[in-house]
Amino acid sequence: MKATQPGYAAYVVEPELGGLAWIDGKVPTPHGDIAVHADATTIRVTGVAGQGVPLERGKTVTVSGAE
Repeated sequence: MKATQPGYAAYVVEPELGGLAWIDGKVPTPHGDIAVHADATTIRVTGVAGQGVPLERGKTVTVSGAE
């Protein structure tokens, strides 16, 4: 995950499994944690508003919404 605006007001999620079956992690931000889970078929992002965002694998997706 990479911030594209200060304080993670906007960020890019591009998980790479690197041979793992799945990954799960959190990034602390001034607005609260951003959690990411990814496996071979699914990427799930849960931000400060608590909404999961399903993403398509193989694409760069920018997720905004933190105030």
